[in-house]
Amino acid sequence: MVEKKVVYLSLSIGLYCFLASLWVIFSIYKNKIGYLNRIESYYIHDFETLPAFLCSVGLFVWFKNIKIQYNRWINMCASSTFVVYIIHQVPIFYENLWNDLFAFERFASEKYFFVYFILAVAVIFIVCVIIDQICLNLSKSYYRGII
Repeated sequence: MVEKKVVYLSLSIGLYCFLASLWVIFSIYKNKIGYLNRIESYYIHDFETLPAFLCSVGLFVWFKNIKIQYNRWINMCASSTFVVYIIHQVPIFYENLWNDLFAFERFASEKYFFVYFILAVAVIFIVCVIIDQICLNLSKSYYRGII
């Protein structure tokens, strides 16, 4: 069983690295070779592509049976992950958050963009988890008063 997990993880990570490499190569040469732009957008860059699906399935199978001991912080973050997704992808917040507040397009060509990106995502995640925990605590105290 362990060998299958290692194979799934290796294939998923390998496929992801291969796709990332192709994306970089296509990004460099897509202006010089016209049809690469179409190939990149249809088969590499989108989330709905077969390689992205295969990466997802491989990672899902690898994580499916992992036994992790109880950890309060991991469980809190895990229970808030869907709320984080909803908050940061709501159309009303999307433009303001990504383009105005963090201005990713303005920093895209900077040297430390990757570090900036990781920190911005971490800040968004932490703030959304805090908002979710506040809402949960307020709703628990409200319902305790009713019951």
